[in-house]
Amino acid sequence: MKTPRAPVARAEINKHAAEALERVSKEMREKRISRFYGIRAKERVRAAAVCLRSAATQIVEIRRRKTPAVVREVDCDIHVAALRDELLKNIQHTSRHNKVVAAWVRATRAARGAAHTRATSEAPDWSAPSVPDFVSEFAGHAGSNQAGEVKVYNSIVSDAAQLLRGATMAFGATRAHLLAENLGDFADPAVVPPRHDGAPRTAKYQEALDGGHDVLVLVSEVWGGFSPEAMRFLGELAQARGDRVDFERESATWSTTSFMSYHGQMLSLAVQLGVATEIQNSIKHRSSKD
Repeated sequence: MKTPRAPVARAEINKHAAEALERVSKEMREKRISRFYGIRAKERVRAAAVCLRSAATQIVEIRRRKTPAVVREVDCDIHVAALRDELLKNIQHTSRHNKVVAAWVRATRAARGAAHTRATSEAPDWSAPSVPDFVSEFAGHAGSNQAGEVKVYNSIVSDAAQLLRGATMAFGATRAHLLAENLGDFADPAVVPPRHDGAPRTAKYQEALDGGHDVLVLVSEVWGGFSPEAMRFLGELAQARGDRVDFERESATWSTTSFMSYHGQMLSLAVQLGVATEIQNSIKHRSSKD
């Protein structure tokens, strides 16, 4: 379904999304998610994503025209839930997140040693009440601590404006609002401009930031991309190791001859395995209800 030149009825959009998602579920159930059929299923998912982009474009165009005679909302939520986070949260939402956290901890320890880097389940005194996903102590600016906040998000969101940004700009649906939420006024103003009314933003990690500690917001999306902040941090880790693979050499391949490429692939693999696990479990869950 291409981006419409004129508003499209919600029934037609629902029909396209439902058909695409039904083909995905059916193929994955019948073919047991083999590599070949997984590729075909991904094409179906992309078709549904195109439908959502069309829906977002339609909503923006309707609001721009302000024409009362056309549909003012496009309701795809019921049919595209399998592409968004709501269904996955009910099954195994932590799979992708925990796998990526573990990959970041592994990469950080490989560069800095294991003594002061660890995954966390409770808030350290310096970041309370916020609980980071991992910490790297004494590794920040002037010996401060670093808190790692790992985000693995789906760029298909219900907010029409964010959905359209995500369809036209890398991390348009995720990066800015996650940086604003976690860093507040400490976020890069080029990404998160100040409020129009000049009011301050309170960050999730306000205590840690006010105390001079570093907060790393490491965003990746389920489609495989990593944010500039995540790539910058990985580059810093690689620089600390001289971009070499030493003890990783036994498991390295011809395509992972550097620290950056090796741990970059490990992070990418963690995202894909976590998402695949969630999709598989969600399909099993839905099949059990049929």
